[in-house]
Amino acid sequence: MPFALTALLICALALAPPAQAAQGSFQSPYGQQQQLPMPSSPYPDMNAPSPYGGNQTQQQPVYQPQQQGNQPQQQGGYQQQPQGGHQQTPPASGGTPQSLNDVLGQFRLSLQEVAPMAATYSFGMPSLGAQVSIMSVAQAQALAAQKQQFLAMIPQMGGRITDQRQINVGGRQAELVAVTMQNPQMNQQQFVAYNFFLSGVNVWIQVMGPAQAQAQVQQAANLVLQGMQTRQ
Repeated sequence: MPFALTALLICALALAPPAQAAQGSFQSPYGQQQQLPMPSSPYPDMNAPSPYGGNQTQQQPVYQPQQQGNQPQQQGGYQQQPQGGHQQTPPASGGTPQSLNDVLGQFRLSLQEVAPMAATYSFGMPSLGAQVSIMSVAQAQALAAQKQQFLAMIPQMGGRITDQRQINVGGRQAELVAVTMQNPQMNQQQFVAYNFFLSGVNVWIQVMGPAQAQAQVQQAANLVLQGMQTRQ
């Protein structure tokens, strides 16, 4: 299944600056007009240090669908950077130029002075028919603004919220917002998107896929939550 996730959430919220975070070049099966917003930077995304790492103990994901049986659980930590974004080396002192490296190897940028603002990562889980997008922002108010815009956009685009509640992700408080949408350009084909807003680290995770494969999309969401590690 093509990467609909990138088109799903970026269309409504992204400011599309010249230097925004790199996205995969994927085509959406859901068309160009009726699409949800996806996690995207509210700023010109000129640099994006990875917020992941550390030795935090993994916990079982607490999100389980309201009417879905238990999904297979897997252990394991976050092993590598998601494809489709970019990372930055730690800021150097003394005015030394800082290097911004694209994880896809498409470019490298060195600048004398940079200020981390936001980063977006997009990748797919083909075996489960799901796409994933992860946004990290430097400030809590930026994530809150993104969430408010996202919630306001859902009914405007013909979607509906099927589940919204507080959950625990890796020991952190998070809000789950599950959304169902219909695409008029694809014979009213339905798709689902599970959104997780993590407080404290300002991270938005979205896992999306076709409604007819909802069980697999839910499994993908649980695997992402299991593999997620955040800074202390």
